[in-house]
Amino acid sequence: MTDVRERALLFHASVVADLLDALLERHLAPTRLTPREFEIATVLRTRGPLPPGEIATVTGVPAPSVSRVLGRMEAAGLVAVADNPTDRRSRIFSLTKDGTDAFAEAQAAFDGLFGAVAARLASGLPVVDASVLHLEWALRSVAGVEVPEPLASPSATSHVLHYAGPPLRLDEEAEVLDYIDWLRQRAQKQKLGGA
Repeated sequence: MTDVRERALLFHASVVADLLDALLERHLAPTRLTPREFEIATVLRTRGPLPPGEIATVTGVPAPSVSRVLGRMEAAGLVAVADNPTDRRSRIFSLTKDGTDAFAEAQAAFDGLFGAVAARLASGLPVVDASVLHLEWALRSVAGVEVPEPLASPSATSHVLHYAGPPLRLDEEAEVLDYIDWLRQRAQKQKLGGA
């Protein structure tokens, strides 16, 4: 049976989502992209031209919402649309020069926000990163939303180690994760015939 703190996980995740939405709104307000547009532009910038369905899969945003945002971005000259060379029934979207410039402005604002948050997390950042990936995987699984390939890999959804002692500080958790990474690297070297 889970305790009250564990049962509050989704409440805290909801609070985090609301805080993040508010901070993104504030930091991206001086730029030409909304938080949702920035999210979609990030996917297009990192993965190249994509159809709306694939953007929806990566972001977890419903396809109709992605299509609406892409329509606004196209009207603003931020994305270009073309026929999909692999599927004549669909279209692919890519960033225009203006969209790439708008993305760069928004990325700079986002980097400022990320820097402020990362400074407060300090050595606990790897712990938070791993935990958020596990939470995203679980939420996608429960929601029946497609899990993108990187999240579906065993390394992203590895077994959880159970610890029954007193709670670790973030710096202690980071040390444990560093040690686990060292063990994995050592095992990989041994597998490849290294020392």
